[in-house]
Amino acid sequence: MMAKILIIDDKTDNLITISALLKNLLPCNIITAQTGEEGIRKAREENPDTILLDIIMPGMDGFEVCSILKSSEETKYIPVIFLTAIRTDSKSRVRGLEAGADAFLSKPV
Repeated sequence: MMAKILIIDDKTDNLITISALLKNLLPCNIITAQTGEEGIRKAREENPDTILLDIIMPGMDGFEVCSILKSSEETKYIPVIFLTAIRTDSKSRVRGLEAGADAFLSKPV
């Protein structure tokens, strides 16, 4: 069975780049969302194997999205990987792990 990966990022260019990179590396189904709310809804509907989550987004940021996902029975066991170019400092990493993230990667990967 093919892996299902949900990418949540407000920037279309990032969604396209990350999707292309993943499809070149492994056979997978990619699902995308451009807001935190949409990402949470798609995580519940699609039950992905992994979620790649941007931190800096308008409205609901990645920390809040991760906290909501990890506090829900439906989505709490889905691994969440923060993917960010800006928030790479140790304080942001700690905050991400406290929000329930399973890993923290800096762009470019």
